[in-house]
Amino acid sequence: MQTTRFSTLIATILLMTAGITGQAQSPENLAKMGRLNRAKDGYVALYNQGRTGEPDFFYNFGKLYLNLNLPDSAAFYFQKGIEVDKTNPMNYVGLARYYYLKNDSIQAKSRLKTASQLSRNSPAYNIGMAELYLQPQPNRPDLAEKFLLKAQDQKGMRPQAHILRGDHYLEQGQAGDASNEYKQAIYFDKNNPIPYFKAGIVYSKGRIWLEAINSMKKAIECDSTFAPAYRELGETYLRFDKYHLARESYDKYMTLVEPDVRDQIRYASILVLDRDFEAASKIINKLVAENVQDPKLLRIQAYCDFENGKYETGLASIRNFFEKASPDEPIASDYEYYAQLLMKNNLDSLAVPQYLKAIEIDTTRRVLYEQIAKIYEKKKDVRNAAKYYELNLVNKEQPTQVDYFKIGYLYYGVASSRDTTMDTIQRAQNIEDASRLFTKVYELSPTNYLGYFWQARTQSLKDPETSVGLAKPYYEKALSIMDTTANQTKLKSNIAESRKYLGYYHYLRFEDASIKADKTQIAAYRDSALTYWNKIVEADPADTKAMEAIKALKKK
Repeated sequence: MQTTRFSTLIATILLMTAGITGQAQSPENLAKMGRLNRAKDGYVALYNQGRTGEPDFFYNFGKLYLNLNLPDSAAFYFQKGIEVDKTNPMNYVGLARYYYLKNDSIQAKSRLKTASQLSRNSPAYNIGMAELYLQPQPNRPDLAEKFLLKAQDQKGMRPQAHILRGDHYLEQGQAGDASNEYKQAIYFDKNNPIPYFKAGIVYSKGRIWLEAINSMKKAIECDSTFAPAYRELGETYLRFDKYHLARESYDKYMTLVEPDVRDQIRYASILVLDRDFEAASKIINKLVAENVQDPKLLRIQAYCDFENGKYETGLASIRNFFEKASPDEPIASDYEYYAQLLMKNNLDSLAVPQYLKAIEIDTTRRVLYEQIAKIYEKKKDVRNAAKYYELNLVNKEQPTQVDYFKIGYLYYGVASSRDTTMDTIQRAQNIEDASRLFTKVYELSPTNYLGYFWQARTQSLKDPETSVGLAKPYYEKALSIMDTTANQTKLKSNIAESRKYLGYYHYLRFEDASIKADKTQIAAYRDSALTYWNKIVEADPADTKAMEAIKALKKK
């Protein structure tokens, strides 16, 4: 069966937003609010009770079936309407729509000819004909416009004509034109909630959220029982992360409707966002007891279980969700909760790919890199821990020297480890990464010794024999800062390390000068080396290494 493009548009827009304003609501109004199945039930009940006296009962009932993509049922009721009243043109219009759907233009035009003879230019006829000509078959918007203009000239029909024209523009993707038509409808009927509501839909599609909110509020001012506006208002608040306001709108919506399964699942989702996990769980438990089969129930249950500390059942629920959900159904938060539940069940390693998937879907969740880093750090996988801590820096507007130092320290730890599985290239890369980050530390805090000191250690890894002296300028800078630091006691070992390196560096140059018999250099390097070693002994007379170095220098 073929669905009509225009009818599908209207049904889609309204189904996204509509509610049912209580059991006393007429089927016709339910249909206008997009509650097509509820409206169908209402029409069926009236039909079975023989309460079909409304002039266009059968036409509206049949049109509803067209919008439900059930054209044969629609034709049945159009024909019933003709049997009841052969002078009502609307059921002939309905049959014409049916035959156009069946690609039988001859039969369609025959019904339209009869409808025209019976129409007496009635307002309902003009609107019905405009709706017909806006369908994919026959797709004659020029003729639709002719009937809309006629309707506009008839008492009370101008707003409806503008709304219908706006719907057509919206279907064509002409949001600006649609908005103008809805504004015209509002101008001619300021108390009708529908054009305000549909204007709000246009604003939502255009991501003009504040205008969307204002339009929905206007619709509610016109009719405080107009449920679709509350629902759409709630959805718009969600886009601003105003979860409590969204929940308040949905609270009202749910009191106005006879909620179906979809409504209840959506409401439970919003309760989760508003962190009312107990209320959300009650809804989910009720739906599960009713044997509702929808993967979204498993998603919400998993979220609630996690927040309520039921980690084992939560993990079972989220795994079940992924098994039953379609490939495109999971969202970023599903993977994030999956990861968290895995960690709570001591399955940390399995959590990493879930966190990465959440980031892949939603890059605003890059803060999860820190969670990944902590997992690797816990596993003693320092290289990966450093990698993800560094990736997490993008989430900070102004990373501090502390941030850079922590990561540099991790890279240094990998580079200086005795890991026999690490090749030369890998070790060199870790050294370079550590050096790069320690550079950031002293650039951000040039009066602090820490960046220079750890840069010196890192450079020593590249030059373990001190043959080049790569660490020399960094130890010198760190020492110059530490020597003037008030609390030198805490830095005693760092100061000693710096002096030993510098003493050893000058000792090696002293030996080279001695081999070359360069007396000027011999004296200079010996004096420099002695300066550092003597200070070490002054600070720690028991330092035998320093005393041996001094003895060797003096002997030579």
